[in-house]
Amino acid sequence: MPKNGFGGAQLFTLDLPNDIEKRLLVLAMHKGRTVQFCAREAILDYIDEVEERFLAIDRISEDESVDGYDLLD
Repeated sequence: MPKNGFGGAQLFTLDLPNDIEKRLLVLAMHKGRTVQFCAREAILDYIDEVEERFLAIDRISEDESVDGYDLLD
């Protein structure tokens, strides 16, 4: 992927349906930010949320493997 000049960040293209593109544009205008900034923030928020879920599932799995026999009582 080509560099975009943001501290070595990678540039890629994302095709969005028109309704999502419009929502993103309105959000950017209201926040006084660029569409790119808002898209990057949305992606980071999504990644954080998914990682949190995976960590929670891992913790539950670890608890069940340690206390698995307690669940049978």
